[in-house]
Amino acid sequence: MKTDPRPARRTQAAVVLALAAALWMGLPPAAGAGVTARYAKIHRGACRLVLELTDPAPATVILVQRFPPGTRLLEADPAPAGVDEARGRAKWLFKAGRTGKIRVRFRLEPPGATARLRGEIRYRDPATGRMETREVAP
Repeated sequence: MKTDPRPARRTQAAVVLALAAALWMGLPPAAGAGVTARYAKIHRGACRLVLELTDPAPATVILVQRFPPGTRLLEADPAPAGVDEARGRAKWLFKAGRTGKIRVRFRLEPPGATARLRGEIRYRDPATGRMETREVAP
């Protein structure tokens, strides 16, 4: 006697679907769902970084830009909240709370310092209330 394989396939599909739904529902919202950051341009010491805030946007975003110790930050727009050239760090604080793009431009001396840039953004995720940290690398 031959059995019909269709009920077994339906059961397998239902189990797979139930597991996928359970995994999906158990995961927190994607980290950084409201914030992305990328280097738009790096050339001869000049850098341009773009932060994009989508809904729901965090109230405050902190950008920490790291560069080789001893590198001079010649100019920046907007001006950073703090600079420590000896430690190779500059920090910006954006109190936005709204969606859109934030552009940051800066120029370093020596120009080769841009090859070793590393940055991070930190913010409190409005959906979960947790502090999130995201790396920004060239």
